[in-house]
Amino acid sequence: MGWEPEATLEITGTRDEITVRANAEGRSVVTPQGHVRLPAPVRHAAGLRPGDRVLLVADAAVLRVLPPATVDRALASLDGATAGGAR
Repeated sequence: MGWEPEATLEITGTRDEITVRANAEGRSVVTPQGHVRLPAPVRHAAGLRPGDRVLLVADAAVLRVLPPATVDRALASLDGATAGGAR
């Protein structure tokens, strides 16, 4: 992502995804070690619990954190779409 330590970030979340982007007016920062800490209210909104694995999706400006339930729903819809298809 190219975010330097102490870069200011905006972190928002819903039950489907957490979005992280650089924003000078954001309330979160990249740690000196280069880590991004997700605020508790955002983790709770996404239903994340300690030890959950997440899927990270990044483009040039936005990092998306997809919680397990979102990944499960996406995979289930793919499975359902291919269940009746030819093999």
